[in-house]
Amino acid sequence: MKQIIETPSGERLVVLPEAEYEALVDAVEEAEDLAAVAEYKDGLARGEDDSIPAAIVDRLLGGENPIRVWREFRQFSVKALAEQAGIAQAYLSQIETGRRKGQVSTLRRIADALKVTLDDIAVWQERTREDEKLSAKRKGPDLATGALREKPGNV
Repeated sequence: MKQIIETPSGERLVVLPEAEYEALVDAVEEAEDLAAVAEYKDGLARGEDDSIPAAIVDRLLGGENPIRVWREFRQFSVKALAEQAGIAQAYLSQIETGRRKGQVSTLRRIADALKVTLDDIAVWQERTREDEKLSAKRKGPDLATGALREKPGNV
């Protein structure tokens, strides 16, 4: 049952039971969800989007080197990725293990080869640099454990 009301300006308004209104809202939301899924599937088919397994996300969130995680996900060997990025295999290995940082231009080439953004791999680099800065400044009690830390060189 619906009721139509006409405003003084001539606009027509429909009054309907709340259950019918909720059903209409649900139908619109369902149609939007179906359209989003179809768009995502089309992107996958065109190679524009990835479906990233939870295990990969867990590794990235767990702090693993994202270059290594993405390289393994994309099924590149160290040698193949180094060749694709135009760098030495040893240099890539050093970046993955944290012994070298990698210049932005190098990281950009690695990201391009992995088909990810620079941000996807540079976050780890930034976090590593911050960790090193904190390690160099450590002195006094560790707030997490309460244990005393030694200054570097005073061990």
